Amino acid sequence: MHKPNATLISNCHHLHHEQPDPVQVAYFLTESREQLTLPVRKNNRFVITRFIKGSGNLTIDLSPYPIQPDTLFIIHPHSDFSLDTAGEADLEGWSLSIQEDYLHQAGSNLLELIFGLRNVSGFSVPKDNGEKLDQLFYFLQAELQVRSAGSDPVINAYLTLLLSEFTKLSADDITAADRNLHDPRYDEFLDLVNKEFREIRDVETYAARIHLSSKQLNRICKEASGRTPSQLLDMRIHLEASRLLHYTNRSVKEISYDLGFGEPSYFIKFYRRIGKQTPHQYRQLMSEKEHETQAYRSPDLNLLPYYHN
Repeated sequence: MHKPNATLISNCHHLHHEQPDPVQVAYFLTESREQLTLPVRKNNRFVITRFIKGSGNLTIDLSPYPIQPDTLFIIHPHSDFSLDTAGEADLEGWSLSIQEDYLHQAGSNLLELIFGLRNVSGFSVPKDNGEKLDQLFYFLQAELQVRSAGSDPVINAYLTLLLSEFTKLSADDITAADRNLHDPRYDEFLDLVNKEFREIRDVETYAARIHLSSKQLNRICKEASGRTPSQLLDMRIHLEASRLLHYTNRSVKEISYDLGFGEPSYFIKFYRRIGKQTPHQYRQLMSEKEHETQAYRSPDLNLLPYYHN
């Protein structure tokens, strides 16, 4: 296997650029041995990153995950993520990006495989398995570079092999031990919540949209997550509020209206009920943590285009 083409990354680059290609693969290396911090990013793609070597933190939806050699992370659509290395950056690995709509077009097999990884964020990769993954990444990258009218079956075959390997490795890894198989309609509900939580707040409407009764949806959600549909909806709204409070300078009043609350006082009560602190307290706490760790914040960061696509 030849050495793959490397994408050099630095503080002004993401692991993936905004490109129309529905499937992208990049073999990446750091540009120099220095601390590396990539700003927050959000998109409608699955981003799967294998670190051959490296250290630091990959933050997904405000939760930090430690980067270690031979680890793999799965970032699901509509999630915020950022990268912050510890000390000198020395990253090497592969990053696969798949557009969400492509999985629906490509057929039920890919969709079923990716849904099987829905509750997985990261796991370790044994050396022998890592070499196999590197070969599959390389062959997929080569196929994408010479893509032709007849390439789709080959590309989908490599994607099937990769996703199957991810499923097997995550099932064997202790960090994914709590992964549960569940009714696929649970995933349909979560996808719909991700898209409609600003506009739809009643569980009955969500249930009807996926052809279920409220009682059926409640049972499916309880079996899959231990939570009711209302609790999952509240958690999604709270997560979005926390992102806006942490990553933007918008006022609490602006955020409350953006999230569909008629009055800021309703939003403050809601946020305190879910998170046990007010929006102002949360923002102050995050500001103090950033000051302590000297975390990166881009002065030009604006998440609004992503929220209103």
